[in-house]
Amino acid sequence: MRTILAVLMLATAAAAAPLLPTAAPPLGIDAATVPAPCTPFLQQAVVPAPVAAMTARISLAQCIAGERLRAHRDLIDAQDSIELVDESVAASVALLDAVIATDVPRLVIEAQHAKGELYAQMIARMLATLPAPAAGAGDDAMQLREQRVAVLATWLQPWRDAAHDAFAGVVTLGKQHPELARDPVVQQAIRDSSQRLEREPAKVATSS
Repeated sequence: MRTILAVLMLATAAAAAPLLPTAAPPLGIDAATVPAPCTPFLQQAVVPAPVAAMTARISLAQCIAGERLRAHRDLIDAQDSIELVDESVAASVALLDAVIATDVPRLVIEAQHAKGELYAQMIARMLATLPAPAAGAGDDAMQLREQRVAVLATWLQPWRDAAHDAFAGVVTLGKQHPELARDPVVQQAIRDSSQRLEREPAKVATSS
């Protein structure tokens, strides 16, 4: 009887646990386009151990995005620049979304946090395109800059919403999986996400 119960308990636990494939799925990106500093992560991202590969893909996504964002030298506070930044991080977002799709709580939390950080970096990069007020600038110049700040903030709102969703997802998933309380990486992601949500305004509601 005890043997039967043990088998049933193991079967139930196995059914409830999210499963990864026995081998990591293809990357879905052209390895030739990966920046040189990111190649160590690229090598790890295709190892046959799926959990290790997925963890490496999070680092790979962060590295690619960071390198490509740093490579932009001529961005301005304009929609063309916003589109350029969006395009440059598209591969990284796709990598993170693929990890999130595994439904493995620890991996999802790490990838969601990385995604939120990515959008925060994109916002910071675009805000940095606004010129600082010139010394002795008059009221008209200051008013013009404030208008540019307001317009840029409107254009960046989708990124703010995406970051908010990612960080909120981390916090929610953390509450749903108390068994991860001893995982320092997960707990750091949860703490940072909570702090970012406290600092940021609430997500803007959109009408249907």
